[in-house]
Amino acid sequence: MRKLFILLSLNVVLLTRLAAPSTVAQPLGSIFYNYLDLSGGGTQIKLAAINPDGSGDQLVNLGLRNPAYPVWSRDGQLLAVAGNDPARPFKWSTDIFVVNTANNQTAKITAFEDTANASGFLTFYPSYLAFSPDRKRIAAGMVSYIGARSTIIYTNDTSNGQQVGPYDTVSKVSRCISLAVFPLDGSPGYLVANGLCDDDLAHPGEGIDWSPTQDLIAYPFNVTTTFSGAGGQFPLTAIHLTETTAGAADQGRRRQISFPGGQTGGPFDQITLAWQSDFAPSFSPDGLQIAYVRLLTWTTSAGVQPPSIPAIHIVGVDGANDREIAKFNQGDYITRISWSPDGAQLVFDLGRQALRDGFPLRTFDLQSVTLARMNADGTGFVQLRGAPATWPTWRPGTVTPPPTPGNGGGTAPALGVSLVRGVTPSLTISWPATAQNFVLESSPALGAAANWQTVNAQVSSGGGQNNVTITLNSNTRFFRLRSP
Repeated sequence: MRKLFILLSLNVVLLTRLAAPSTVAQPLGSIFYNYLDLSGGGTQIKLAAINPDGSGDQLVNLGLRNPAYPVWSRDGQLLAVAGNDPARPFKWSTDIFVVNTANNQTAKITAFEDTANASGFLTFYPSYLAFSPDRKRIAAGMVSYIGARSTIIYTNDTSNGQQVGPYDTVSKVSRCISLAVFPLDGSPGYLVANGLCDDDLAHPGEGIDWSPTQDLIAYPFNVTTTFSGAGGQFPLTAIHLTETTAGAADQGRRRQISFPGGQTGGPFDQITLAWQSDFAPSFSPDGLQIAYVRLLTWTTSAGVQPPSIPAIHIVGVDGANDREIAKFNQGDYITRISWSPDGAQLVFDLGRQALRDGFPLRTFDLQSVTLARMNADGTGFVQLRGAPATWPTWRPGTVTPPPTPGNGGGTAPALGVSLVRGVTPSLTISWPATAQNFVLESSPALGAAANWQTVNAQVSSGGGQNNVTITLNSNTRFFRLRSP
C-alpha cells in the first residue's frame, strides 16, 4: 500500500460567492437526497427533497452541476454538497459548496485543480461531507485518482479556464482516500488522515460524520486483524473516532469503536476466506450512538466471490452495546445512513450490489438504488422512494413522522422483498399476516403515468407473513400495498 500526500493541494482554499443565488425552500424535517438521472445515456446527479412520509418529492435547483453527497449542519441552516464548478465546465476535480438557507447564498469552499500531462493525471473528489457542531468547519472524505480511467483527458488551463489537451495518458488508475478539514472562513484546509492507496478489498474512508456534541469525527480506518480458523492477518475496515486537528489520525489520536472479524478456511472448506467491513458511520442527534453498515464478504474454494450481505448496526460512542438492528438480502448494498431529528428513525439508500463480469463491486447498481426508512430498533421497514435515488440526509428540525408499525401490524405494514436469481428469476413480496384488508398492486410506472392493478397471484402464509411470489421479466414494475 502507498501513501498519497496532498497537503499542498488542500491549501488552495477559497471562499467565494456564486453569482446565482440558490433556493432551498423545503421545510425542516424533510429528507434531501441525490436523484440519478440516467435518461441521457450518462449519469447526471441532481439534488431532490422528499417528506418523511413519501410526499412532496421534488428537485432542488442549486445552480450547480452534479451536486452530490448532500449534508446538513446540525441546526438545519447550512447545506453542503460536492459538485462541479459551473465556471469550469471541463475540470474533472469537484469542489465543496455550502448553501446558507438564511440568505440563499452559495459559497465555494475549495478550489481543487487537475494535474494533467502526457504521462498521466491527478484529480480530487470530496466524496463525503460533515459539518462541525459550530458550523465553522467542514470535513471531507477525499477520493483522489492517479493515472487515467481513459486514454485521453481534457482539462482546464488554470490561467484562463480554457479547455486544453488532449493528453495521452497511462492506463493504470490508483484510488487514494484521505480525511481533510476545511474552515469555512477561507483559511487553509488540512489533513487529519493522509492518503491510503490501492486497497481494493476493504472499505476505508467510505463515509464520515462529525459528532454533534464533541470535536470528534467518525471515520472508517483499516486495522490489521487476526482471523479465526486457519489464522492469518488481514486489513479490515472498522469505525474509529478521531480528533480533528492536523495529522491527528496519523499520529494515533483516534480510537476504534467497532470490531469486525474474519475467518480463514482450510484447504477442503467451501469458504476459504470470510470477512466483515464496517463503514458509513452516522451519529445519533444526541451524539451517544453511531449507526453504521457492516458488510459480510467471502470467497469460495473455487475462487469465486459472491455478492455480499449488508446489515445495519448501532454502537455506543464508547464502543459498547454494538448490535445488529437489520440484516438485508445477499446482494443488497447500502452506502449512507441518516438519523431522524428525534433519533427515532433511520433513512438509508438500498440497492443491488453492482457487478462487473460477475465480480461484486463496492457500490450499488445505479438503476436499482432506492430510499428506505425504518425505526431505530430495526422494525417498520418501508420504501420511501423508488430507484434511482441515493445518499439521503435528514434535515434537522421538528417534523418527523410517527414511528412506523413493525411486523406486529398496524396501518402501515412493512413490505419485504426477496429476489431469487437464476434461469427463471422470481420476486417474493411479503407483509405481516396481521395486516388484514390489504391488497398487493403493481404498476409499470409512477406518478401521472401510474396504472395500479391488483396482482393476481396466490397468497401463501407462513411464519406470520403473507407471501406472494412473482415470476420476473424484463419489464419494470412497481409494487404497493393498498387498503381498499
